[in-house]
Amino acid sequence: MLILVFYSIPESIILITLSSSLYGYDVKVNVKRILLLSISLAITTELVRALPIKYGINILIQIPIFVLMTAYYLKVTVKRSFIIILTGFVILNLAESAFIPIVQSITGKELGYLFENIWSRLITSWGLLLILLMPTVIIIKKKVSLTSAIQFFKTTSLDTKITLMVFIVLIQALLAGVLQLSYIYSESSTWPIVFKGVILQRVIGLALITIPIVSIFLLKRLFTLSHQEAITASQEAYIATVNDLFLAIKGQKHDFINHIQVITGLLQLGKNEEALRYGLQLGQESRETGEILNIKDPTIAALIKSKISTCIVKQIRFKTNIDADTSKLAVKPYDLVRILGNLLDNAIDAVSGQKEDLRRVYFNIRQEHDSIVFEVTNLSPVILPDVIPHIFNDGFTTKEQGHSGTGLAVVKQLVSQYKGRIEAFSNDEDGTTFTVTLPYKN
Repeated sequence: MLILVFYSIPESIILITLSSSLYGYDVKVNVKRILLLSISLAITTELVRALPIKYGINILIQIPIFVLMTAYYLKVTVKRSFIIILTGFVILNLAESAFIPIVQSITGKELGYLFENIWSRLITSWGLLLILLMPTVIIIKKKVSLTSAIQFFKTTSLDTKITLMVFIVLIQALLAGVLQLSYIYSESSTWPIVFKGVILQRVIGLALITIPIVSIFLLKRLFTLSHQEAITASQEAYIATVNDLFLAIKGQKHDFINHIQVITGLLQLGKNEEALRYGLQLGQESRETGEILNIKDPTIAALIKSKISTCIVKQIRFKTNIDADTSKLAVKPYDLVRILGNLLDNAIDAVSGQKEDLRRVYFNIRQEHDSIVFEVTNLSPVILPDVIPHIFNDGFTTKEQGHSGTGLAVVKQLVSQYKGRIEAFSNDEDGTTFTVTLPYKN
């Protein structure tokens, strides 16, 4: 009865409080539920231990009973109840594996002696409970949980996440080094008694088992969140360019009356040629916008609109010819934007400093058997034949200082990833053309 009242029930209270708090359960509001559950678990444990069965089988009997009782008292799902109970078992076993050897080393007593005498058992057990009580109090006070940890990991920057992972790896390396030293100096009298070889080795061994398991989940979360961040960034850019497209259409509609008035005014003044030139220019702009709207793939439409806006600012003539359905491509929209965006940006940059008649970029899309061919052409400058084989190398650039030379390397990598091909042609007559061929979905 003493063990039940002074150890089993307090142990259950601390473990249930600690493990349920880790999963975001509000312990402060549900103190009564925690107490009732802990008393029930402690009584069940003593009853099962009293059965004439081997150690180990009693745990297999306890777990399903504990899970059902936890689900009932705490009003949580069976799945969450199972996780709470399993976490409690793991915490207790890890704590006992680290704490008991230290007590044995300090007292010089065997495990059997420590648990044969009821008072030494209570003292030893309460030492363990006090150690477990400290993180329990901190977790409740600071409202720390796996949910908050995941939220922190979700909202922090990518650099912070990578720094955290590096820090975890360094901790593992440090612990491995200390473990190795403990083997080398295990017989040395200079070590404090609590850090004698076997104790230190066991504690560090447990840490080296636990930390990699935690690291696996953190790495998985890191990769998932990094991918989500990339998708979010591309979606935001996509939405922005789509908004630009519709604002341009809205603006054209709003300005239509003004354009008609200008043409009418020019005709009234007898300036027929100017009116014709103005009308042709207006028709060309309307045609280009109409072509964009007819593109079935909204990603391509948004990308083209954004590049047209850039070219207008830089006084570059941007012409498109779309003669294929790009929506059937076996390429993720985000990657397609990276491929075409890099090529178009390079072409726009290349002609920005050229004479007016050379400031032209052509973007053609056509179907070829079971593939789509994208062609990006700029009239000038020309790339020399001996340079073309190197333009897809990482770090190589023909631009002025300040450019990294990674754009075309990334494009080639992405194209190869989707089993496509990229080629470059350049001559004085036709300018420079990059041709990307990407397959349809199977």
